[in-house]
Amino acid sequence: MEATQNAFLLWVFDGIAPLFVAYSHRVIELAGRRVVAHFGQEQIVGAVVSQHARAARTAMLKHLREVERDIVDCLKQATSAPGPGAAMT
Repeated sequence: MEATQNAFLLWVFDGIAPLFVAYSHRVIELAGRRVVAHFGQEQIVGAVVSQHARAARTAMLKHLREVERDIVDCLKQATSAPGPGAAMT
């Protein structure tokens, strides 16, 4: 966030930082998420450091879509799982 030098973005992030940290800890524990996230973040940082704005944007969008997909898959699994006391077949 600081690299953007965008005062508004920094102000917004300061307000949501505790929620973002809690969310990140939950998401990173999803199966396989840590490895995929690390690779995606390397791509983002590499593009930013190289000052390739289009590549950074593309890498960030890909990363966000992967996170979204993993969260949706996890939620689908959670809602399709039998509840307590359900008969097992």
